[in-house]
Amino acid sequence: MKFYLRGLIPAISQLFPCVEHRYCLRHIHQNMRVKWKLKEYKDHLWRCGTATTVLEFEHCMREFSNYDREECEWLRKIPPKH
Repeated sequence: MKFYLRGLIPAISQLFPCVEHRYCLRHIHQNMRVKWKLKEYKDHLWRCGTATTVLEFEHCMREFSNYDREECEWLRKIPPKH
């Protein structure tokens, strides 16, 4: 994913300056599964990723942090706006 962050994202923002960029939740999950393979992690991730309000997102992230702080910190490195 780091390769894309260095090259693809800046290139797309130059070509389409008014377009909002989002990460694919399925690809985030694939990266997450390298270390955290249980279905519970996927469930928490999808709850956070599909939250429709900031309050709901923060609530889901707190629940995730209570489940596994290390995994939640890994997820927090991805800016929520994406």
